[in-house]
Amino acid sequence: MKIVLTFSSDEAPVLTSVAFQRDGHEPRLLLRGKQIAAQYADGTFQWSRAVRALALLLVGSVVFQHEKSPYVLSGEKGSSAASLDYALSKPTQWILDMFGSMANEKPYALRIFGRRNSEGKQKGPIEVFLQQARHVADIHITDGRQNVYSWEECYRLFQALGGLRTPTGEPQEIHRDGGDSSGVAQLFQDEVVQALSDITTLEPLGIRRCCERVQEYDWCSSEFVDDLHDHLLEAFPETSDRYQFTTSKDIQDLAPCTVAVLPLAIGSLVLVRALQKRGAPIRLEWEYSGTADMLVRTEKSDLPFCCVLSIGALVQAKEECRSLTASMLLPRTSFSLLTSASSETQIYCASGKRGYPYQLYQLLCAEGELGPDVPCAECTLAEAAVIVKKGMGHVIVGFPYSALLKNLPGICEISSATDRGIPGENILCIPDGFDARPLIAALRGTWYELLEDLTLCQELTRELLSDPQYYKYIKRLGGLHALAVL
Repeated sequence: MKIVLTFSSDEAPVLTSVAFQRDGHEPRLLLRGKQIAAQYADGTFQWSRAVRALALLLVGSVVFQHEKSPYVLSGEKGSSAASLDYALSKPTQWILDMFGSMANEKPYALRIFGRRNSEGKQKGPIEVFLQQARHVADIHITDGRQNVYSWEECYRLFQALGGLRTPTGEPQEIHRDGGDSSGVAQLFQDEVVQALSDITTLEPLGIRRCCERVQEYDWCSSEFVDDLHDHLLEAFPETSDRYQFTTSKDIQDLAPCTVAVLPLAIGSLVLVRALQKRGAPIRLEWEYSGTADMLVRTEKSDLPFCCVLSIGALVQAKEECRSLTASMLLPRTSFSLLTSASSETQIYCASGKRGYPYQLYQLLCAEGELGPDVPCAECTLAEAAVIVKKGMGHVIVGFPYSALLKNLPGICEISSATDRGIPGENILCIPDGFDARPLIAALRGTWYELLEDLTLCQELTRELLSDPQYYKYIKRLGGLHALAVL
């Protein structure tokens, strides 16, 4: 997405226009004013308290993007934060005109801005903030002559709008389009936090929803779905044990095992890595180009071999008579449909017909967004990067390539599988005869620990990216060397 805020260049600057473009959608332009402005724009706004609050939040987010804590608009009832919170909750017409709506008719602004203590229903301040720190790179501040503000000019504007926070470090260059390594780290951190935040995965509701979705796949038999449901519930902890704290001794006493995770299942990878760092006798393996390589390893490991598989990979394992049983839902993986301006109507999926990308393709065809005659072909991750970069067609790829590629010039996201209700589940599968209950309890406890300490979650993600082997491997796997993405 892209947000361009234009301010007047006088001593008391006011917001004069807002241009917003969501990936894969037409740009929207709002002007300050009434009747005259309405003739030349998609909507209008007044320089109200809520609009001032929006401007302050976006400018503040740019100014403090390099600080340890992001900028948060905060205040009690009657404050600027409360005014913006009310505009988002109602929602007001200018919010709808500015950011548009999602497929479920809810304002798209709710995907951009997060809130705590909305409407002041609890004690403490009302807070409004950007949902994802990577969106800061999408904010552009200009004057009436379309000159982009420097960091110093943004800070002076922040003060003029009433901002009181003071930077703790030296002035920084304003980075754009994810071109710096910290931007890449932020993409990974956002993905991990979003994946872990879906705590329905840790409840029986998550199992039920997963099995309901799987039941719709024509390549999944009713017997497979029944077994999946029964095994996940059988391994699910009793009510009294679901939220127990796991001690260091509990973790150290776990049976030694190997846990294999594909390098792109970043949420699951960070979760298992966190458990390993807590002292669990786990050998973590991630150097696999696909599930076929991983399944071959099941018979060659000197330790009980547990692995994290997608639904399609689990079906394949059953067909190959691998002695693996589903035991726990783990953090999901996101994926998106990407295109470039010159793309043709050919669709390429970086998976086979049992992969989540292909499920998104089928859903978009069923809903009429792609048309019944749009063909779909399978491709590798490396091929997908070249296809979309050169405008040879649309591609459906998973994280991190979906996030990295859409930051390249001319490439945008048309549809997100998460928005479409296809979460891309990952499942911990265990070998026959292995008691998974202690491992499941430890993983659940570690999952909650990461949610309760997002700083630790971010540190583990950065630590993973700082591993030269991991960094090189995902570049090779996705063919990113030639595109200079990382």
